[in-house]
Amino acid sequence: MTAQSVTPQEQRDLIMRQVDDLRDFEHEYRTRLRAYLREQLRTLDEGSNPQGRPVELARLANLAIDQYASPELVAVALAAWAHESLHGEALDQAWDRYAEAVRLEQGVKDGTVTLQDIEPGLIVGDRQQVAREITRANSAAALDVLVRGAR
Repeated sequence: MTAQSVTPQEQRDLIMRQVDDLRDFEHEYRTRLRAYLREQLRTLDEGSNPQGRPVELARLANLAIDQYASPELVAVALAAWAHESLHGEALDQAWDRYAEAVRLEQGVKDGTVTLQDIEPGLIVGDRQQVAREITRANSAAALDVLVRGAR
């Protein structure tokens, strides 16, 4: 059917179907958005539980490292999940130490970071095993600060 053979009524009907399709899409989109936001609020409420903090902070670190989390999202999540005694520069420093420790730990796991990158000059047998242990301990210590506060 060409534009010349379409009657005004057919054109109107086509436009009305498109409007209905857009309304259906908007309704579905808003429904999914509401469900997503409810889930995020539920997760945030669970994250305020001290036992849930390490898990949420680890997820946040992975999202930030993979550049899926904006600085604004990180700031909001840290305000909810980090220890209440951490704020301002202390919170920023604790987060930076933790994110860097997790990045290094991931790098050791995937082979992009070596013991030489972490501890130049250290001579040991199984370098990758030592690198894994060092980065795992650094991540755990940095996470402990975020969860329990500065010591």
